[in-house]
Amino acid sequence: MYARTTTIRGSSQAIDDATAYMRDEVMPAVQQMDGFVGLSFLADRDSGRCIVATAWQTEEAMRATMTGSGRCGTGSRRSWAVGPRCRPGRSPSSTG
Repeated sequence: MYARTTTIRGSSQAIDDATAYMRDEVMPAVQQMDGFVGLSFLADRDSGRCIVATAWQTEEAMRATMTGSGRCGTGSRRSWAVGPRCRPGRSPSSTG
């Protein structure tokens, strides 16, 4: 399994908007992508910092979701997001 984390810094007052965007737009989009395993969304209401982690069956599936500019996500940004930073990586295997 492979995972990508994205850190987004935005307005702490817009966490509810960010949560709705992840639930209503991002999650349905990534669920349709080949190799998708899961998504986690963490938000700090005090700082406005959000972390999104997506899990993929293969490295190829994970990399296929990257845009040409190296940014992640569906390419859409909301006013709450200053800009995402992606960190793809391999998850440790539970089978050794």
